[in-house]
Amino acid sequence: MNIALSSESFVFDPDGDIRIKVTVDGNECFGRVNSQAMRLASPVWAKFIFPPWAPLPSPDSSARKLCPCYQKNDQMKADIWQQKSTSQDDCNAIYTLLSIVHFKFENIPKENSLTYQHSMSLAVLCDQYLCVHLIKPFLPLWMKDLIGTVKNGRGKPNENWLYITLIFGSKKDYQDLAIWAVQRSRINDRGLLQIDAGIEFKEPIETVQNVRLDIITSLLGIFYSMIDTFATSAKPKCRDSLFACDALHYGTICRNLQKGGLWPRVKAEDVSMSVDNLRFSLGKYPTGTFVEFREETNRRPARGYSHESCDEACRVGQKLLNVYQSIEKRMAKMEKQRDGHVAKRQKLNAEA
Repeated sequence: MNIALSSESFVFDPDGDIRIKVTVDGNECFGRVNSQAMRLASPVWAKFIFPPWAPLPSPDSSARKLCPCYQKNDQMKADIWQQKSTSQDDCNAIYTLLSIVHFKFENIPKENSLTYQHSMSLAVLCDQYLCVHLIKPFLPLWMKDLIGTVKNGRGKPNENWLYITLIFGSKKDYQDLAIWAVQRSRINDRGLLQIDAGIEFKEPIETVQNVRLDIITSLLGIFYSMIDTFATSAKPKCRDSLFACDALHYGTICRNLQKGGLWPRVKAEDVSMSVDNLRFSLGKYPTGTFVEFREETNRRPARGYSHESCDEACRVGQKLLNVYQSIEKRMAKMEKQRDGHVAKRQKLNAEA
């Protein structure tokens, strides 16, 4: 949506009793809106326009003439509601919201025409003014494939898509995108979370980071636990009770981890690769099979005896998969965070 906005653009009600000021490309634009429409659209706007602490004038009081909400078409000394903006995109978001509030549906974006920046600006305003309900009916038209848009890199992918999905998306959309972020994010050279080459998390996303670290700790823990078992067990784990078999597995695991920079032990915070890449790398590690030479006896000739059955303890494919599949369960708290975010906003508004 790219419209040349002017003061005329923001006159949503020529008889409106509220004068608004919006900054467009450094220029102040003035318009008019209907106070009752604004009051119904947002509880925050309602308190701006009708402060709960202001005394209510009596019908026959001269104070009625001084109440801003009755000063129709008179320029007020101080704007009751101002939205200062520094970019065209912010103004477009304001323009879109006020168009919906005043039933100017011909002004709103068309099907699949909402850009990333416009989405972000709308999300910020809807979150700020607690009015996401205004655009809910239009979201299926604007964002038919929100998750696909992000994952496929359309519309300039950015970490703020998580925030946009938090405000606009369904719980499932938000959780799917958060899980995807956990799976694909890595630590780049600047110490920031990054997904592939296009999305860099400039600000910390606590839950994504925590779940990512939790999963990495669990993946590495599978191998570190095996090392501890082989190193500290008083009895061999080998089915034939041979320490040599245990030693081969112990050495193989340590050597594999060392090649990957994961041994000596590392903390999850020090692992830069993504969960996806870590799981793939760990799953490729060879286990090593001990071959025991057995001398000739009366019953059989001398030959090598393979301890393949002992390798079962070191086969970790299913364990790695179980941890990986637990991401969704661990991300369940994302839904709580989402609900808590909305509840917190509502509580702050109620206490204001």
